[in-house]
Amino acid sequence: MPSDNAPRRQPDISVVIPAYNETAHLGNLIESIRQNLYDLDLEIVVVDNGSTDATPELAQKAGVTLVTIPKDTISKARNLGVATAAAEVIAFIDADVRLTRGWALAMKQRYPEIRDQYLITGSRYMIPENPSNLDKYWFAPLSEKEVSYINGGNLILSKTTFNKIGGFDEVLNTGEDFEFCVRARKQGAQIIIDRDLQAIHDGFPKNLLQFCKREIWHGIGDFQGLHRFLESKVAIAAVVFVLIHLILIGALLSEAYLTALFFGLLLLLISFAVSGKIFRSSSIGIILHNTPYCYFYLISRFLSLPKLLLNKIS
Repeated sequence: MPSDNAPRRQPDISVVIPAYNETAHLGNLIESIRQNLYDLDLEIVVVDNGSTDATPELAQKAGVTLVTIPKDTISKARNLGVATAAAEVIAFIDADVRLTRGWALAMKQRYPEIRDQYLITGSRYMIPENPSNLDKYWFAPLSEKEVSYINGGNLILSKTTFNKIGGFDEVLNTGEDFEFCVRARKQGAQIIIDRDLQAIHDGFPKNLLQFCKREIWHGIGDFQGLHRFLESKVAIAAVVFVLIHLILIGALLSEAYLTALFFGLLLLLISFAVSGKIFRSSSIGIILHNTPYCYFYLISRFLSLPKLLLNKIS
């Protein structure tokens, strides 16, 4: 690696990768960058966010720019990555993602616009080549949905735009990408979804336990303050969903079986309605298939609250 006093080359693009315990995926991402983005002038910046595995050693061996910090929010890691990056155009890519040749071609076409205009671009993830059941029925339909923000794992903008918006909110544990885009739009930035910026997400959960853990983690941001809770329809629905379970349990304990049946059917109806809301542009088969997942989705989103409280205590 160059010495601290050596002049630093200024590439066109800095790929900023926040990473926490990512030995299973980081090497694949770096390899995909070098295989598919070979004709782009770029640097790779890995921000190791307090990993307890060999992630920093893997990054060092790969010859990328490495920054290490004690475990903190992913927002802090992203912001530090921008501060370290030498390029004007920043591509935030999560460590469990792979970039495609299509991403490189789209970036070459979009580059002047990203560099010179006040905008944020990127795209939803593609599912892996050998998809799991969850990949096919949950994440693939979600990737086709029209959304109003760019996911932080495939988000591209200029450093000038990033600084004008004010960076990511370092208080937030999750949901920082959504909040960033909301704030950007209020400040006049364009949000442009470009499906040609194709990125494959290897980190999608492959089973129900992984799915629940993921949703618990993603829901933490919705409980970080009353204002964020009241703005989150999912968080409110999750709390109501659990309260109905308590009523159901009370009815069973008091042997009010008709009441218990009513609230049991209500839980099923809510799960179906949430599936219909999430996958409203999909077929009825997809909605029915995902109704059981939506049950665990709501339970997991409620469990984000005790998870947040336990994190604060520890």
